[in-house]
This record gives sequence, structure tokens and C-alpha cells, in this order.
Amino acid sequence: MKENTTFSIGNLALIEKADDQLDGYLERVFGKIGGKAHDFVPCVKLLLYNRLGDCFPISELPSYPKELFERLGFRESLSERTFNRTLERLGERPAFILMEHQKVLKEHNLVADKQFIDFSSSYFEGTSAPMGELGYSRDGKPGKKQITFGISTGINGIPSALTIQKGNTPDKTHFGVMLRTSTAILEPGSLLIFLGQKKSDLTKSSFPHTTMGKSSFSR
Repeated sequence: MKENTTFSIGNLALIEKADDQLDGYLERVFGKIGGKAHDFVPCVKLLLYNRLGDCFPISELPSYPKELFERLGFRESLSERTFNRTLERLGERPAFILMEHQKVLKEHNLVADKQFIDFSSSYFEGTSAPMGELGYSRDGKPGKKQITFGISTGINGIPSALTIQKGNTPDKTHFGVMLRTSTAILEPGSLLIFLGQKKSDLTKSSFPHTTMGKSSFSR
């Protein structure tokens, strides 16, 4: 008797719907960085699928049923090494990925004129990450190396900018990086709302090399 195979369809349907409504978002944003890897975009889809649902470690991704791999468009069976290589390539091209993401948002008029900006951190269990540094830990792990990241999310719930910095980068410095990154896509008169920032951090004198003319500020 043939054994039934089941896997969650909800997250997959969400990914496919978003990809379709944005005219092939995944291929546009990620297709150019896969090199000769035939299944690079399907790998990205599986990483998204896993993150939205089970959150399995990379070592367990090959254990998903073959029917899911076929639905995602894989042409061959994959190993843990393939997924690690996919993550490595994604990590090597963050600026390009963000640029392509922002192009899609602008084409579909999805850049909200009100943006919420916040910063956080994520720690490493290992010690060899080049950007990993000891710093203020929002995870409650002060003894572990970490990275800091910032995200700008529109009032429509769609993120428009992402910044990643070393783990010892103070918010004030990171704020300047995010400001330049987010204003690159915003229209004049847009409102940036900085969550958890001190009023003193929102002054032009703090960022003498940053053009502030495109944006208004609110706390």
C-alpha cells in the first residue's frame, strides 16, 4: 500500500501568490546571483517556505518530501551543502538583492510614504563570522558575538530597506546607514518614524554627510 505524503500548502500558496502578483519577483530579485546553479531560485523558495513554517535547520531541509521539491521546481535532488552554498551566495550580494527588491516595489507603487525604522541584533553560536562582534545584545546574550540589523517597513506592512552591520555598531552610526539606504527609494515629503530613538539622534548635526532633504522626521 502506497504511503500518503503530506506537506503544508498554505505557505507555499502565499509564496506563489506574491511571486505571481509581482510579475516573477523571485526570479527578478534572485535569478541573477545563482550563477550556474540550476536550482538556485527553487532553493530560495524552499528557504522561504521553511522559514514561514517549520523553521528546520539547514541539515534537515533535504528530508522534505520529493513532492514539495517538484512543486517548487527542483530538477535534481539536493544536499545540505547545496543549501549552505545558496545562503552563502545570498549573504555575498545583499546590496544587489536590496536594489532589485526596491526596483520591484517602485514599479508596483508599493513604497509607502510613511516608514517605520527599527534596529535589532542576532547572535551567533560560533565565533568565525566576519561581522560578528560583541555589542549591546537585544537577545540577552551579551557574551556572544552578534550582528546588528535595521529594517524600514512601510505603513502598508511592506519592508523597503534592510541594513546589516557589525555587532558592535552603535545605533547612532547604524541610523546614518539606514537613513541613506531608506531615502534612496522614498519620494520627497515621506515620513520616517524611528522607533526607540532618542530625540538627540534625529538631528542633522549627527549625520553631517547625509542628505536630509527627502524626508521628514517623527519620533
